[in-house]
Amino acid sequence: MINLPQETSSPNLFGSSIESAEITDGTITTADIADNAITNTKLADNAVNTAEIADNAITNAKLADNAVNTAEIADDAITSAKISNATIVMADLASSTRALMLVM
Repeated sequence: MINLPQETSSPNLFGSSIESAEITDGTITTADIADNAITNTKLADNAVNTAEIADNAITNAKLADNAVNTAEIADDAITSAKISNATIVMADLASSTRALMLVM
């Protein structure tokens, strides 16, 4: 039997830190990432798309002023219940609707 000297501590094979080149691609998983470790500055432009956003996650408070314009509103999405009283003026109505109102 051969007696080998006992190590007093485990050697660090990677030095004082682990560099990106020492990590095999595809080996970091969600479990390896600390909560709140990925910030906006670490996300690539256009990295978050509709599929990555949870349902009902975007609220009015998270929308910038004037962020929603006509192009973002679905056809027939604005109903009478969503229009404040006294906010529609004649100029907002189609000409056929204005003509009909004048006849009445």
